[in-house]
Amino acid sequence: LNIGEEIKMESNNSKNIKDMPYVDPESKKKYGMKWHRFLCVVLCITAILEIVAGVMCILGKGEYSELYSMGLESGVFTSVKLVVCIVGALRILSGPLAFVARQKLAKFKKNGPLFFYIYLIVSGAASIVYDSVAIIIFRRINMEFPAEFFSVKEGVVGIIAGVVYILLNMLYYHNRKVYFVNGRPEDN
Repeated sequence: LNIGEEIKMESNNSKNIKDMPYVDPESKKKYGMKWHRFLCVVLCITAILEIVAGVMCILGKGEYSELYSMGLESGVFTSVKLVVCIVGALRILSGPLAFVARQKLAKFKKNGPLFFYIYLIVSGAASIVYDSVAIIIFRRINMEFPAEFFSVKEGVVGIIAGVVYILLNMLYYHNRKVYFVNGRPEDN
């Protein structure tokens, strides 16, 4: 076989494995990979959006400028710029993490799901820090949360939804762990 035929054969085998549902030998359940393919596409888009959000945060643009101004003007949270920069740094870090997770998932690397979970945790941490600072500022100045700016209920629901999302993805990838063995299963 020459290199071209070998690559073509490997590509065909890889496609067959990706399209073939995994059958759990114990329960005889079939597990497809449509969600996996969807996540790989979404993670590319998310990587770019995370970096843009991080830069906007550090520059104090968009929704972050309101929190920054309110924290300084009230005198309650004078180090809000530092916190906003930390949130921005976490967002910027999330971008490459999302891309690395996407690459590892797409190539069926054994640690692909782990990188995906790490990305979700870092991204979630940025949201939790931002929400916490907003709560502190509004509580200290005894101001009602403007619904268009921030909602405590939405923040709590978002955190719970994020945890459920991580757990569901952990279950999803646990059921398909046979695929994630640093390439194609038949090579190992």
